Amino acid sequence: MFIKNLPETVHSKIWGLTLFSFGEVSVKAGSNYPSSTHFKEHGQFWERGRVLTDLFLVYIAAGSGEVQFLEDPVLNVKEGSFIILYPGEKHRYRPKVETGWTEYWMGIRGHYVDMLIENYRMAALPSLVPIKEPLPIIALLTKIKSILETEPRALQVNILGHLIELLTKVYLAGQQETWIDSRAEQTILEARHRIQMLPANTQFRPKKLAQDLGVGYSWFRKVFKQYMGCSPLQYHIYCTVQKASELLLRTSLTVKEVAYKSGFSSEAYFCRQFKQKQGMSPTEFRMQVITQNVPH
Repeated sequence: MFIKNLPETVHSKIWGLTLFSFGEVSVKAGSNYPSSTHFKEHGQFWERGRVLTDLFLVYIAAGSGEVQFLEDPVLNVKEGSFIILYPGEKHRYRPKVETGWTEYWMGIRGHYVDMLIENYRMAALPSLVPIKEPLPIIALLTKIKSILETEPRALQVNILGHLIELLTKVYLAGQQETWIDSRAEQTILEARHRIQMLPANTQFRPKKLAQDLGVGYSWFRKVFKQYMGCSPLQYHIYCTVQKASELLLRTSLTVKEVAYKSGFSSEAYFCRQFKQKQGMSPTEFRMQVITQNVPH
């Protein structure tokens, strides 16, 4: 059994994505589930169910079991499936007595996660997602576990890339569509890179980007949203806000100066977009981070 609880850090706050709980446990056939060391609601878990306040993803790497959401019918859980546990949704799950199972779980929170939940639900992503190619998933989970075991400092920074890749794979698997061929995937990856590298004060034109990539805009916008969970324009705003967050942390520029240096047309528009993405004003963000870094 491996269980790790992690604090929120400055960098995870900036990106709006915090992995606060990670674990791996193997349950032998015939064993009671869950154990008292697994999670605190272990008593009569199947009889009562539970409701969580954050998003959790549970991956069944081996074995089989069953899961139930709300009052829906009980579903069979096969090896290589993700169980998505949405905040506020009553659920219960367990391995089959005759097989047991090996599970990984991840608890995540933050503004990126709020956007993720909204898009998962808008895309009608099922709460039980089968993974056709499990090896890349196991590799990512193993890598995250290895980082947690061997790198005690800056954990959130080192994990973020692997975590985002994992969440993207779950989203794509849940879509159960055939549009994602190698050309489409490469097109979206290239678009994402170009948006991330766009200099500040450069006007972003999604139609021009689609033209430069050699694809139609309607197709580009639809596929980009399916792949990334948001439109190209919203992704550009998200990236710009992250760059502005870094300026707030690393410089003494005023909020107005940060707004214009980041390419926003006005301080008011910048503050509005910043609060949407980060959950607080630029001034509150700067003061909170300063407070967190003051020795107690």
